[in-house]
Amino acid sequence: MTTKQKLAAATKQAKQRLIEAADAALVAQGKAARARQRKRARKAALKTVAKTVAFAGAATAAVLGARAGARALRRRAAETA
Repeated sequence: MTTKQKLAAATKQAKQRLIEAADAALVAQGKAARARQRKRARKAALKTVAKTVAFAGAATAAVLGARAGARALRRRAAETA
């Protein structure tokens, strides 16, 4: 094998290693991106659940308050009658 052939072979091997390293880096970035997307989706779902729970809690409190107000009115009406 001549020096020129050895140099060509070494260059080819180095190029292949560089390509493999770049592919590995892209795969790692892709995995990280998917993890970030999953985390974002989970966070959005939690926000939605929190909003729903808060709305349901507010609605429940309003209903309980209305019932208590109606009860108080009936008591007052019964006391004056």
